[in-house]
Amino acid sequence: MKKQSLISNFFKRKFQENDDIGLTPSSNIDDGIQENVDIGPSSNIDNDMQENDDIGLNIPSASSPSIRNTIDLANLPSDPSDRPPIASYHPNQIDDIRRAYLVKKAFQPRGHDFKWTNYSSGRRRFNVKWFDKYDWLEYSTKQEKAYCLCCYLFNESVGNQGGREAFVSGGFCNWSKPGALKKHVGLLNSFHNKVAQKCNNLSNQKRSCDAKITEHSKEEKIANQY
Repeated sequence: MKKQSLISNFFKRKFQENDDIGLTPSSNIDDGIQENVDIGPSSNIDNDMQENDDIGLNIPSASSPSIRNTIDLANLPSDPSDRPPIASYHPNQIDDIRRAYLVKKAFQPRGHDFKWTNYSSGRRRFNVKWFDKYDWLEYSTKQEKAYCLCCYLFNESVGNQGGREAFVSGGFCNWSKPGALKKHVGLLNSFHNKVAQKCNNLSNQKRSCDAKITEHSKEEKIANQY
């Protein structure tokens, strides 16, 4: 009996200690469940964010060429430095934009006070006579650099040949090396000559369409006379 009483007293003391410090088995289980409940929603949020990231790749941006915006062909940017890349326009509008620029012709501000640049060989600047020699040559009065209209209009459509970026995106301004203009034109099969031919074809196509429209109008007028 004495031994049983000792065992009983031992368990009573253990339970009393646990009650004093609040470490009952049930409280541990409840706390663990509560912690899991608290962190549960965050995992769902992470999954939702991941799903949004996955589907977000398929949402077109506002600058995407798949979005067709209204373009005022009569007020296209004249200065080469103000123009967006030709590929940024909607595919169904690009040819109309090309024709509009070909009608306007290259931007050649002949009355501009061209900026002087100092070289080891002396002062140099853009020579306005180059406009007479190269009808494709343009000049940005904002950047004081030269550009190529033909290469701008068809920059994305003919191969990947070098030697043209200076006259398309970067601009040319090394006036001590005017031979670079001739080098840009290159040989018969050069990128520049290919896009120059494309410009001629597009212009001829426009004139052919205009001629057909004019002829059709004349035929209608004659038919209405009877």
